Amino acid sequence: MDRVPSPSGKSPDRYADAWRKGAWVSWVLLLTGVVPAFLIWHRWFGSRTIVLTYHKITDDFETTPEIVVTPITFRKQIRFIRALGTFVTPSRCLDLPARKGMRFVITFDDGYEDNYTNALPVLREATAPAAIFLISSQIGNEGFLDAGQIDEMQSHGIEFGAHTVSHPRLADLDRDGCELEVRQSVQEVEAVVGRRCTLFAYPYGKPEQVGEIAPEVVSNAGVELAFTTINGPITAECDAVRLPRIGIRECSLVTFAARISGVFESRAMRFLKR
Repeated sequence: MDRVPSPSGKSPDRYADAWRKGAWVSWVLLLTGVVPAFLIWHRWFGSRTIVLTYHKITDDFETTPEIVVTPITFRKQIRFIRALGTFVTPSRCLDLPARKGMRFVITFDDGYEDNYTNALPVLREATAPAAIFLISSQIGNEGFLDAGQIDEMQSHGIEFGAHTVSHPRLADLDRDGCELEVRQSVQEVEAVVGRRCTLFAYPYGKPEQVGEIAPEVVSNAGVELAFTTINGPITAECDAVRLPRIGIRECSLVTFAARISGVFESRAMRFLKR
């Protein structure tokens, strides 16, 4: 099975180190009451829509540990957010909420087979919709979803989008190369799912990895919503082809709660990071 590089573009060790530091900060924020205060505010008084990014749901940490969440952890996370708020279909994430509270959108990048074997049962248990962004050249390959699994997942409320043909950094490509990766992947996903492909996720997803050309190319390819890996919530000011998401990997429920609470995107936290 081909290895898909780390979504951050960093080495796994550096990526893990950042999460370890975040875990310590998360415990401090929990014990001082900051994380509970943020969650209570968004749950009862505010309005917060966030898109979560997953990759592999597996117990195998051998090849790409930086993008793994175990099935047990995934179930705990889905149950936790179900208790906090409501799930939203990815294609409707920009719709204005009808009432206050937290709304969660579940997405998976790359299209790994364990999304079917390990994630789908949990999603069905929670009646949670989700979107999976497929690397079109990998469909049907070992370790990735095949057409039959994709078709079955669609019957359970899972949406599918494109994630390019070969998972390149689109900012490194010229316009012709970018258009080939985007348009061909959209067409190949459409051929498999049997309907229009209106969702897209940029490989790696940071601004310097997406570039300036890709969002225009994506929009011209008929995509309505395109997702980055820029941390943050969905707001009315969001660009439909540069939507933020919050990346999730194996972590404690304390770290997960801090990640979804919004505390890391707060003005105070941004000031401390300077």
